Formats: sequence, structure tokens, C-alpha cells
Amino acid sequence: MRKSFALACLLLGMSTTIAVAQNKSIDPIQAQYAIGIRAGDPFGLTVIDKRTDHAFEFSAGLASFAGLYHYYEKNFERWRGFNDYTYRDSQKNYGYSLQLHYLRYRELGTWLQWYYGGGGQMRFFSIWYEYDVSYYDVVAKQNKQEVWNATAVEKDMGVDLVAGIDYTFAGVPLNVFVDVTGYVELWENPGKPLLQAGIGLRYILE
Repeated sequence: MRKSFALACLLLGMSTTIAVAQNKSIDPIQAQYAIGIRAGDPFGLTVIDKRTDHAFEFSAGLASFAGLYHYYEKNFERWRGFNDYTYRDSQKNYGYSLQLHYLRYRELGTWLQWYYGGGGQMRFFSIWYEYDVSYYDVVAKQNKQEVWNATAVEKDMGVDLVAGIDYTFAGVPLNVFVDVTGYVELWENPGKPLLQAGIGLRYILE
């Protein structure tokens, strides 16, 4: 349900942006401030401050759990307070991501560029856990075992390396982009890699 709603918002945003942009033109050489929507990881908002050959880009949205198969199951005991319990099951509630990148652009044509760069990323995940707890009941004077559950929030930070292609439509203040990001976690679980990708559409403000 959540994915269907997000896809509908993306399509609506793209349709509205194209309709507004029909009578406006843009020069790809000038500075550009642009805002738009990206699909992928993260799925959400993208804002860019672009000059002739470089830019700062900020992205925020829903983070994908792709590539994290069994990651949270295997790392159950790493959570503070869970190291004496036995894992039973888990469920991913949500994930959010924030990215800030510095990009360098190179010309492939009048309206087509490729770019590379890097920056930082923060990722937040909420995970529901179910687990067995064994303890000694001092009142009943016997060992007991129960099934408990709890929600844990993981906060990750790391560095990104980015590469992509950017195309600005001739005579229309829109650009479309495709990028690939290699992320390496530095805090919470140092060294854990993740490959991310995205595609998006931006409306150029000036």
C-alpha cells in the first residue's frame, strides 16, 4: 500500500512539473537551482545547487531495504540489551535516508553531462523483533521462558561515492538523471557496504 501511494505521488509530481514547465526555457551553462523527485534509494525529494561544472545535491526520502537480506536477523545480538535473548522473528517497519553530495560535471553534449562525486549519508531504520527470554523467577523459584517483542532503531552514518548521467531538455526547464552510489558505513556497523541507485526528474527554478 505504501509503495503504491509513493508511486502515485511520483507520477503526479512528474505530470504537474511537466505541465508547469511548458513555457519556460533554460540555458544549461548558467547556474541552476532545481528541485524534484527521485525514485530508487532513497525514494523522495532531491534538491540541487548547480554551477557550470560542479554542484551540491541534497536528497531525502524512504530508504530501501534491498541488499539487507537477513542483515538484521544476523545482527540481532549486536543490539544493546538483546545479547542475552534468542532471536525468533523480525519485521522491517520503515527506513529513511539523508544524503549530501558534492558533484563534478563533464560535458558529453550540449544538454548531456556525466558527473561524479562524493559525500555523506545518514540512514535510519526501525525494526520490530520477537525473541525468547529465559529467566529465573525468584517468586516462583523456577526457571521460565517467555516470548517478548521490542522495536529497535538503527542510526547509520557513512560515506558515498557517486556517478551518474544528467540530461537537460532543450527549451524546457527540466532535467532527468540516473545515478549509482556506493555507500560504506562508518558508524554503527563500520565497513558494511551497500550499492544504491536512483532515477529522477527535477524542475529548474533558474
